Amino acid sequence: EHVLLNLDIQFHDRLSADDIEAAVDRLEKQIREKYPEIKHIFLEAEAISIGKRRKKTTDTPTEESPPA
Repeated sequence: EHVLLNLDIQFHDRLSADDIEAAVDRLEKQIREKYPEIKHIFLEAEAISIGKRRKKTTDTPTEESPPA
């Protein structure tokens, strides 16, 4: 049995790239130890401030998508 895990993670924007890389490595290791059937892990990581901006832009109606 092969399981694919897809995660969308938001980190505080004050973290360095090294901090984020270390956190992702720890997370992947813990997941693989606890759930060996998970063969593929895909992570999408972004800073919280980017996620908030993205939500704000996607929530703003445009001429092409009138408000509901």
